[in-house]
This record gives sequence, C-alpha cells and structure tokens, in this order.
Amino acid sequence: QTCALPISPCQNFFRFACGGWIDANPIPADESGWGLDHVLMLRNREKLRAILDKAVSQPSPDTQKIGDFYASCMDEAAIEKQGLDLLKTDLEKIDALTGKAQLPGLIGHLHRVGAGPLFSFGAGQDAKDAESEIAIADEGGMGLPDRDYYLKNDPDNVKLRQAYLAHITRMFVLMGDSETAAAGHAKSVLALETALAKGALDKVARRDPQQTYHRLERAELDTLTPGFDWTVYFATVGAPAVKQVDVTEKTFFQNAASVVAKTNLDDIKTYLKWQLVTATAPWLPKALVDENFAFFGKRLTGATENKPRWKRCVDIVDES
Repeated sequence: QTCALPISPCQNFFRFACGGWIDANPIPADESGWGLDHVLMLRNREKLRAILDKAVSQPSPDTQKIGDFYASCMDEAAIEKQGLDLLKTDLEKIDALTGKAQLPGLIGHLHRVGAGPLFSFGAGQDAKDAESEIAIADEGGMGLPDRDYYLKNDPDNVKLRQAYLAHITRMFVLMGDSETAAAGHAKSVLALETALAKGALDKVARRDPQQTYHRLERAELDTLTPGFDWTVYFATVGAPAVKQVDVTEKTFFQNAASVVAKTNLDDIKTYLKWQLVTATAPWLPKALVDENFAFFGKRLTGATENKPRWKRCVDIVDES
C-alpha cells in the first residue's frame, strides 16, 4: 500500500511506498530485519507455543514427545546444573580418537547429534531427476557463513576474523581451558577452517546449478576422498543403502581429504570439539549461550538481544 509521505516517488519510490509502514514498525531488538513475513512467522510461533504448552501440561500419547522435548529445552535450571556434562560423552569420544582411520565413524556420529564437522550430508530431490530423492554431500565444517569471510583481506573481514578468533578463545575458556591453551586452540581451529574454505566455491559460483551438481556412483565417492571410509560413515550417520551421491562440490571434498591428511591429530580433535560446542551452544549453560549470541547474533546479524527462550525452544522443536 502507498503511504501519504512528504516525499516524491521520483525522489525515493521505496520510501514513498513503504516508509509509513517502516516508521510504524521498528525492527525488534531480537531480530535482524522486520517485514510482513516476520509478522506472520511470529504469529505462527505463538500458535505453536500454545500447542507445546498444552503438550506439556496435558500430554496425550500423540504429543508426549514434543511436550517432553519442549519442557527440557525450557528447563534452564536443569541445564545450568548439568553444565558441560551434557557434552561429556561426545567429548570423550573425540578424546578417544587414536587415528584418522576412525574419523568416518566419529564424524557420522557427530553429524547425527547435530554438529557439522568437515562437510554436510543429507537427502533431497535429485536436481536432474525430480521424481527421485538422492543423498547429497555438500561443503561444510566452517563456522563463518562462507569462504569469503576466511579469504578476503579487506578491513571488515580482517576485523571479523579477529573477532571470531577471540570468540573461539572465550568459548574454550568457558569449556575449562586456560587462556593460553584456549588461544592456541582457537588458532588451530581457524587455520583448519581456513584450509577448508580454500576448496569451497564462492557464493556467486554456488548460484550456478551446473557447478553444484555431481552425481557420483558409490565407488566413485571412495576414489574422490581416499582414506575416508564412506561405508562406515553411512552406517554411523544412519543412512539407508546409498548407491549414488550428489557431491555438490567435488573440489571441496578433494581438498578436505587433503586437509585432514596434512593436519595433526590433536588439531583435528580440537576442531571436532569446537564444531560440537558451537553447534550445541544455544542449548548449553547461560554463559555459553550468551557468548555464542554475542558473536553469531550481535556481530553477524545485528540483533541486539537474543530471542526469548520460548521462541528458541519453539523453533528447535519445529525444526526437529
């Protein structure tokens, strides 16, 4: 709808058409943008919240699981009490790693619990056969949004990487490391993620569907990444029998295999711990939640406040 504004449409048509709505609807502190789609999403969240509140207070056989899930997410006192014990089993699995041959099974497990080291894996429609669903292996394993954040040397990206390094350091301190050890761990994480980024396509190239579709037979996948046992990975991640895989970026996977081969095992363990904690940070004790938001929320999106707990818990139940 057009708005009665003291501005000519020839001077600024967007402001002429939308300025009244923008002035009447400032961006909420817990959002990075605001529009009618956000209003609809908020209304939907409120409806979902009502469903989940009822699932907690009046569970039925059909709603017991979502009610339990939502209640456990909302129980901040229990989360504070458990602390990092929530991650103890998975951190011990990482510490128990004795050789790189064990990585496929460990990465499959970490992917299954929600972390995302080295690459991403899932299923979707085959881009060249819409009637078929196919396994899809894509780039991943990087904490920052895309390769340019790691590789561009303009002042903004240099400052952002410095802030990211400081954030990783603070997170390792919150996990119990000394300042010195945490700073060293942060450097090794950033170095490994930067090495992965060098094999990734930039976001412009990823818009070209021809550059992000490579349907490989199962045997071709083994040849692409020597030393990585995909049979073990598929079994651990819980995939069905896989005959073909769309490897979106072949060069990324070739590079990732090379990065793993060149990186010492201790640095790989540190990186895996980081990938686990950064993926689970929104659900850990408050100190880690706040530090995670300070970087990924404030620094990267511009939001000034974290979303209320109920919004975050509604979203994770919905996503899951």
